[in-house]
Amino acid sequence: MDMAYVISFTRYALQAGTPEEVMYAKATPAVHDARVDKDMTATLRYKSSGNIETDVYSTIYTDMDRDWAYGLLPRL
Repeated sequence: MDMAYVISFTRYALQAGTPEEVMYAKATPAVHDARVDKDMTATLRYKSSGNIETDVYSTIYTDMDRDWAYGLLPRL
């Protein structure tokens, strides 16, 4: 669930609902607690809607374990 913000933003940016298909998804558990995701990669297919005439494929990648830049700023 920690990684859900990426999917939420993708849905917001596309003005889309729930993806039609999860084509690929892989999560890696954190070292300190296997119930928490360290990172996630997924490819989703959204059905065309509104001004978009074709299906949209979205590949997302998140990593909660990345080092911060200079120890102060989150990496983008």
